[in-house]
Amino acid sequence: MNIFEPQWDKTLRDLLDFDGGETVDRFFEIVSGKITWLPLYLLMVLLLWRRYGWKFTLLAVVCVAVMVGLLDQTCNLLKEWIGKPRPSGSGLGAVSAHAATTFAIMTFTSSLVRARWFTILTIVWALLVAYSRLYLDKHYPLDLILGATLGIIGGVLMVRLYRWLTDRIRGRCPSEA
Repeated sequence: MNIFEPQWDKTLRDLLDFDGGETVDRFFEIVSGKITWLPLYLLMVLLLWRRYGWKFTLLAVVCVAVMVGLLDQTCNLLKEWIGKPRPSGSGLGAVSAHAATTFAIMTFTSSLVRARWFTILTIVWALLVAYSRLYLDKHYPLDLILGATLGIIGGVLMVRLYRWLTDRIRGRCPSEA
């Protein structure tokens, strides 16, 4: 048995999944869509701009774009390497790229915005997107856990890089002796 296909993963998926009918199916298809969250992305940019100004907001947007691209490609490589089929049987789903990217964006933006309401909003968003992938038969719970973990790690690393870059731009770099 593949270590990425434990029996508890399938059992937990069966417990969490349900048939909600056409309306719930459509709701989770919308939740899983990338364009759906454009207003949230715009809110993120607005909050970053209010806190950091345009120069550092632009840097944050570039950091998010790089982070999302790297995580998406990492997830695709892991899917190919692990070879775990999706619950629906169509394609591979060993690590959820949706979970990785949403949890990374949540980690990155929450660390920079630093407002409790915003952190709660982005956590709910990331969890909702992750659950939509389970509901739509795209991933098992372990795929979502691995994706979320990878995303949080990626978000933390990108926050560190962003802060290092902003310190350098502001001229607060440590003296190099």
